[in-house]
Parts: sequence; C-alpha cells; structure tokens
Amino acid sequence: PILINRYDNYVRDIEPKCFDLVAIDGFLNHKTVQSVKEVLKSPLRRKKMVEKNYEIATAHYSYSVLRKHLNAMIYNIFGESAPRICFEPKCRQQETGLDQEKYPAQIAV
Repeated sequence: PILINRYDNYVRDIEPKCFDLVAIDGFLNHKTVQSVKEVLKSPLRRKKMVEKNYEIATAHYSYSVLRKHLNAMIYNIFGESAPRICFEPKCRQQETGLDQEKYPAQIAV
C-alpha cells in the first residue's frame, strides 16, 4: 500500500495509470487519514490494492516493457542492423559469450 503526495511527475506520468493509492495534495486532511486507516485495518483491502498495483506496474513498468521501448528506440536510430536488447540469461550469454554465473556484473543489462 502506498500513500503519495501528488507531485508534478506523479500527476503527469503515474496518476493516469489508475494505481490504487491514497494520495494527498501537500497536506493531510480527514478524508486522507480515514483512507489510510481503512487500508491499515483491512487485510482484504490491502491485498486488493497490492494486486491491482502490481498488475498495473507490470503492464507499464516491467523489464519486458522497458525492453520493447528500448528496442524500438534503437531500431529507429540504427534500422534493421540494430542490436537487440535482451534481459534473459540465455540471450545475454549468447550476445556476450560470457557465462552469467561466472561474470554476472559484466553481462547485467
């Protein structure tokens, strides 16, 4: 569960994703305090909140989403000869020729 101040970047980039959060506008009020109490007192409410937020975060901010965006940007710069970005151990080893267990820092993306 998250209590967040509605700062500029949050309002522009995160709020439109409809995360289930308790949000404040720079100060606490009675409604915010009641919302926090509800979240703290209800295990079911917390569970639903966490599950929904995890689902949204996975859909918008996961490594697979990052990989797709980075690959598209690199493709737009280099065209068909663009290298592919991969976060999976198998393709990291293929791309670098290094064993992930032996050289994890050298092939981490």
